[in-house]
Amino acid sequence: MGRLKTVAGSQMQKLLEAVNTEIHFVTLCTFQPLPSCLRFVQTNISHLLQDTSEQLLALKPWITRWNFSGCLELQCQPDSSTLLPPRIPGALGATAPPAPQAPLLLLLLLLPMALLLATTWCLFWRRRRQGTSYPGEQ
Repeated sequence: MGRLKTVAGSQMQKLLEAVNTEIHFVTLCTFQPLPSCLRFVQTNISHLLQDTSEQLLALKPWITRWNFSGCLELQCQPDSSTLLPPRIPGALGATAPPAPQAPLLLLLLLLPMALLLATTWCLFWRRRRQGTSYPGEQ
């Protein structure tokens, strides 16, 4: 970046400096949302991008002043002006969440356990009927 600034004209140097400042901002300011902000909510992607864009615009003064002290002050709850509009049938965000797959997963876990138990039981009774003793028994 420094090498580019040495060969650039005065207007290009200003633009390169702005890009360099934003690179430093992204590098030095680690965005880590609070655990209370982390949640899985179905949302319309355009609302998510709009909220993110608004928050980045709010951080713009810190970027240009090289003051990264407030970079972690992100809102995790939208204010009332940015709440989602009512759902319209057929709209992009109006699809219902997928049904939980817990019963199928439970069934898939129980099947191998039942097979293992049945195999163990068969081996136990086969040894009993043959009259063989287990190692260490007399």
